[in-house]
Amino acid sequence: MRKVLLIADEFPPVGGAGVQRTIKFVKYLRKYGYEPIIFTRGDNHIALRDDTMVKEIPNNVVVIRTKPYDLLYQNKLIHKALYYKLLIPDGRWLWQLFSRKILLEVIKKYQPELIYSTSFPYSDHLLAKYVKKKMPHIPWVADFRDEWTNNPYFHYNIIRRLIEKKQEKNILSKCDSLITNTPFMGDNFIKSYPFIKDKMHIIPNGYDPDDYANLVKSKDKNKNMMITYTGSLYGNRKPDAFLQAFANCIDTCPNMHVTFVGQINSEQIKPLIDDLKINNNVSFVSYLPHKDSIKKLYESDVSLLIEGKGNLPFYTGKIFEYMYLSNPILAIIPYNGAAAQLIRQTRCGVVCDLSDNQGIKDAIVSLYKKWEQGTLLMDRNIKEIDKYHRSQLTKQLATIFDDIL
Repeated sequence: MRKVLLIADEFPPVGGAGVQRTIKFVKYLRKYGYEPIIFTRGDNHIALRDDTMVKEIPNNVVVIRTKPYDLLYQNKLIHKALYYKLLIPDGRWLWQLFSRKILLEVIKKYQPELIYSTSFPYSDHLLAKYVKKKMPHIPWVADFRDEWTNNPYFHYNIIRRLIEKKQEKNILSKCDSLITNTPFMGDNFIKSYPFIKDKMHIIPNGYDPDDYANLVKSKDKNKNMMITYTGSLYGNRKPDAFLQAFANCIDTCPNMHVTFVGQINSEQIKPLIDDLKINNNVSFVSYLPHKDSIKKLYESDVSLLIEGKGNLPFYTGKIFEYMYLSNPILAIIPYNGAAAQLIRQTRCGVVCDLSDNQGIKDAIVSLYKKWEQGTLLMDRNIKEIDKYHRSQLTKQLATIFDDIL
């Protein structure tokens, strides 16, 4: 069994979508000949916590946790000043700086044959780059769950952008292999840095059937067509277009209810809900443990996917969990983006562009009529969906490791 050291600041009990990719790789790596060793932050001072995910860590896997050096729990004014002006590329910069000596000792003790780092945070890659400098004989694989300086959710001032572009280029030039999440992201990286073309790989996120074990759906039909959104809403990922179309359908489709589950600032959305007079048809549930979030989706009739304008490269992690379920996906996303392409290939939902108000309304009405008739299930492309099993994706990762070694 070959040893691989994974640098992942976001690791259980840290919750959220970004953790899923890493913990699932860890879960299945032994199956393909690799013993994972995890180097991560301490499990205190965690903003979004999900202790249930700790159970996913395989037995006897070594997990090294170091002091987090987290400023999020310090004075808020001091934190903002430091975070946005001094801690570049992100708030984990101090963690990677003060963890360097410990990491070198860990490597000497466990003798991994290669190193894997994953972002966000991008400071994970800075820590791996430091190891590469000190121990150049150890191959390094850098995994970008999202883009960096081309990320539409990040807004940089000129100086910060120049600094992070330099960091990004340096990391891409030093790593032995590069992985990203979608073909769109891969193309964007290559356009910016043509020299990485021969070491670029695409491994998307996926689903794990074990997450759905023991879920039992009621035999009774829901009294309302239940539409469920899970995850977070921030930046230009907003529910406005959906809610406006939803409100316009209420007269003809009265038995509908939508639930937003996750890290969502409901106070920002409620004024629109009040204006549209759909208060009785909309509810909010705060962040749930991963298993409970999936259960909420399982019990609903339609899975709602929302992505912001211009965010063409993103799949978003939740799309694969949606995809595994038999519920149709109502996707309000960039029409020609990565997520839209995936939904069409797998035939697991309906795609509506964010700007197509009539198209969104028509899609809701169509789904509602099928729900009334009991014919809501999609003719999904199971063969295509099977490609995104977490075990198969881990096999792709192990193949990359094999090629490097």
